[in-house]
Amino acid sequence: MYRYKKPQTEAKAAPSPAVDSPHDTVKELIDRNHLAIYTLNDPALEREILTLFVDQLPETMNRIRHAVTKLDWKLATHTLKGSARAVGAWQLAAIAERAEKAISSPEQWPAHTLNIKTNVAATICYVQGLCAEPI
Repeated sequence: MYRYKKPQTEAKAAPSPAVDSPHDTVKELIDRNHLAIYTLNDPALEREILTLFVDQLPETMNRIRHAVTKLDWKLATHTLKGSARAVGAWQLAAIAERAEKAISSPEQWPAHTLNIKTNVAATICYVQGLCAEPI
């Protein structure tokens, strides 16, 4: 069984819920080497998985945006974190993880939501560009 291993990155100052640049710590928004492990280097399968991931992002964002209870927030942010990790979207996964940890601070949820929204938009654009490349 494959276990998630957090990628090695340089130490950063404690994160704030302020909007992070979608490119502040990771060069690529999708780790294609990570994804290749699960697609056996099949570009068509890679596109299919990334398309499914991107197609689910608006619904996940909607759940985050409309979270009222701590359980709503936890489920939505945890879902985003897991799906982002599955495709190698480390930047988005890290942002979702920080938001998930803010479960006891609902006053921070709007800032986290904005941060997530910004990075989801960047990730969608990035994936659309990858999927537009010829196989």
